[in-house]
Amino acid sequence: MRDHKIKLFLASFLVLFFELLFIRWLPDAIHFFGFFSNFVLLSCFLGLGIGLARPLKERDTDDALLTRFVLFCLVQMALFAVFLQFEIEVRPPNEGVFLNDDAFIGNREGHIDMYVTLALFTTLVAMTFVPLGQLLQRYFDQFPPLYAYTINILASLLGIAGFSILSFLCTGPAVWVTVGMLLLLPFTKRKPAFALFAIFLGMALYGFEGHLEKSKNYEKYWSPYYNIRFHTEPNGNVYIQIGNSCLLTGLDLSPEKGSEFFRRFYAFPYLFKPHPKKVLILGGGMGNDVAMALQQGAEQVDAVEIDPIVARLGRERHPMKAYQDSRVRLINDDARSYLRRATEKYDLIIFGTLDSHGLFSQMSSIKIENYVYTRQSFEEARRLLAKDGVMYVNVGYMGEFVPIRLFVTLRDVFGKDPAFFIYNQQYSQYICQEASITQDVQVEGEVRLNVNLENARVNMPGALIQATDDWPQLYLNSKTIPKDYLIALGILLLISTLLISTTVRGTGFQFQPQMFFLGAGFMLIETKSITELGLMFGSTWIVNSIVIASILTMIFLANVWLLGREKKPALELPYALWLGVVVLLYLVPLRELSVGGSVLAKMGAVAGISVPLLFAAIIFGVSFSKTKRATSALACNMLGAMVGGALEYSSMAFGLRSLYLTALALYALSFWFRPRDGD
Repeated sequence: MRDHKIKLFLASFLVLFFELLFIRWLPDAIHFFGFFSNFVLLSCFLGLGIGLARPLKERDTDDALLTRFVLFCLVQMALFAVFLQFEIEVRPPNEGVFLNDDAFIGNREGHIDMYVTLALFTTLVAMTFVPLGQLLQRYFDQFPPLYAYTINILASLLGIAGFSILSFLCTGPAVWVTVGMLLLLPFTKRKPAFALFAIFLGMALYGFEGHLEKSKNYEKYWSPYYNIRFHTEPNGNVYIQIGNSCLLTGLDLSPEKGSEFFRRFYAFPYLFKPHPKKVLILGGGMGNDVAMALQQGAEQVDAVEIDPIVARLGRERHPMKAYQDSRVRLINDDARSYLRRATEKYDLIIFGTLDSHGLFSQMSSIKIENYVYTRQSFEEARRLLAKDGVMYVNVGYMGEFVPIRLFVTLRDVFGKDPAFFIYNQQYSQYICQEASITQDVQVEGEVRLNVNLENARVNMPGALIQATDDWPQLYLNSKTIPKDYLIALGILLLISTLLISTTVRGTGFQFQPQMFFLGAGFMLIETKSITELGLMFGSTWIVNSIVIASILTMIFLANVWLLGREKKPALELPYALWLGVVVLLYLVPLRELSVGGSVLAKMGAVAGISVPLLFAAIIFGVSFSKTKRATSALACNMLGAMVGGALEYSSMAFGLRSLYLTALALYALSFWFRPRDGD
């Protein structure tokens, strides 16, 4: 029995470990998955659900399941290698998903349709996790449901911790795969051969990464957020590429060597605030804005950069070494988090061209920088402006509606029109200050525009919708789910239907609706909690890891409490308490109450957000302890979580607060299908 406990623990650990591995790795090989990362998670849930639902047969030995898992992994790794080696592009039929790739991928003719690629890898990821689900099923069924689930949660918690440590150490796929494969050793009888295979596979991946770096002339780094391809040009300038997009540059901006085009661009805000003493730069990147601030005579420059690898490369490799100047304070944090905490006043606040290409968390479809361009974010920045201070917002030009949306938002925050410029048809620039902006600039490439709001109201009404913390969708033309995502969700639904019907049909699997609706509802509450807590404490990778780990810890503690009670509580009370707290959270935005408040106020807000998760864990634990087939119930819960993850996209149309209402409906359905005494 002790051996079974260890294997249940390891299987549960590896499920979380490999989930995070594929979520991190797939967007490196196929860039568009960076905008669909939670589809990888949903595919994992699909595979696990099928694996848990499909009864084990005599031929499904541990070695057989392990072989299937490894084979599907190898197929995906081979495809990754092909995409990376030949730089195969994946293109959408329109520009709805890719916001800035076309500017950097040039006119390459070879590309694959996005939907075909999505269908292929969604299927492959799901099929990869089916044998892991079956492995989990075998050892889960050896114990009482709640006891096994407690082991599962504890191991999942440590799985997140293990992968987070590897992320902290900035390791890459070669290390991840080697560690993951070696942890599979207890499930095979051919331990020496499998250990050699795991080490050989890791070495092969390491060698392939080295080959790519040499043949394509870049250095590759794995930050906690994404892969970074670092290039050095003959003139000494450097740039960072993420997938197919040039994300950041490190330029020599000195009068002697610097490009006049870029010198004019970075010097632009100083035409409105010459020689500022204190400058805040949000999105410090490699350090271009910092270098220009120093040239303009700034006495103190605070630069906020979320990615530690980008910050390190900027400090060490930027041509002007601006981060090494004693006047500069480099702050490794989320820009929004810093705005909330900061108390200093600045003469100039610069919003750099933030574009993370990363998601808020693996549980969410929201990008990290979305919360930097909301009305609440600009209000927090305005609070930090010194008397006569200037705020400068700069974004890449993205068509017509994004510039107008930013104009309207800044106008609302400052109570007057910002000065709006377009530089070389590439960048939208906004100058905001308390006093009216009267000076007219004469800079080559700069064009000042007037926005006709009445015309926009008639011809482009979506552009007048401001991005807020509840609807942080700067890049959506209107409050709707884009066609690209609807088609992608349809593909996921079709694949799910086909896989479930062909693998589970005829096996005697019994659908358990309560578990299904609990999984869907909990996924939405978990997503909402992560965004709320991320906004309070920052959306850095370590905060997200701690938040997700805290959620699992809460579930674990609820399970331990239930295990200590011979008679489980009735479901009506935790359902009622859950309902009351969620309704309160919908009506009272605890995040706003905690802004600028004391530590006690923030702790109270965190508790308020966490309480429904605790009650949800108790509801699940009580219901799970009564189930007759634990792995079948867990399968339904996984499939429900997949549906909940898909429903999260409804927030694009209705806002994030609406997730509470959707969760309420799902929990109401779960209550209706709850087990009654005598069932």
